[in-house]
Amino acid sequence: MGRSMRNIAFLSGISWHLECMVLAAAAIDNFRPPADGFQMRMYYSLYLTNLMSAVDLVFEIHGNPFQTALEDSLRTSNLSGAEVLGYMRELRNGIVHRGIDPTSGGMVVDGVVCAVAPPTVQNRGGARSYAAPTHLLRDVFIHCEIRICLIGQRKWHANTWSRKCW
Repeated sequence: MGRSMRNIAFLSGISWHLECMVLAAAAIDNFRPPADGFQMRMYYSLYLTNLMSAVDLVFEIHGNPFQTALEDSLRTSNLSGAEVLGYMRELRNGIVHRGIDPTSGGMVVDGVVCAVAPPTVQNRGGARSYAAPTHLLRDVFIHCEIRICLIGQRKWHANTWSRKCW
């Protein structure tokens, strides 16, 4: 596949994942009591699987420099970026491969029903656990989205990754 075709495929893939995230985020922000548990599970799962798929797609193109920037950016006051990314990845894996319900706990915040982030998630073998970076899953999503956007802005302005895409 030629470079321009790879670029089109990359942009198409990223656009699809981001559009799914926007659709899911709109639903997540509008769950009012009494919320439909099936719909909540579906949209929270849709958001997370597409977020992580977008991350994986960008990693395929940009490799370790993106991974390093992502981990540096996702760091919180009490967790490393690798731990935050590990939490998100294993939660996604649990949803996709083991049927974990990311919305099994919830609370109403400012009139919106929000999923409580599972306090810990484990990898498939159970050898590794990751702690939730925030109490609400929606806040984890927002943290990741903001941090990933900041990476894109820094790299775009530095013009290091854009050469490979365009």
